[in-house]
Amino acid sequence: MTSHLAVTETLLGGCGRPVDTMGMRIKVNVVPEPPPRRRRDIRYPERGGTVVVEGSFGDIDLECGVCGSQLVRTAHEWQLGNEILACTRCSAYNELSRRR
Repeated sequence: MTSHLAVTETLLGGCGRPVDTMGMRIKVNVVPEPPPRRRRDIRYPERGGTVVVEGSFGDIDLECGVCGSQLVRTAHEWQLGNEILACTRCSAYNELSRRR
């Protein structure tokens, strides 16, 4: 049986408690434009649109913290890491972080 508790608060910058994402789209934390040393961590959509990470049969859907555009669709937690997702609609930088 596949759990739908794949996204943890750790991934979204919290304390590590599981977040039930079944049927939810979660807004990501917005950060200022990253300094040059962090720009290599920025991910942009590969095929136009706003979706940066598209999985298959995953249960993680994340949206831009400013405009609500979908940035992650049906992904699995292993597909996401310490990175910044760029929103092409509003130019916001949305940070995913795994704090220990």
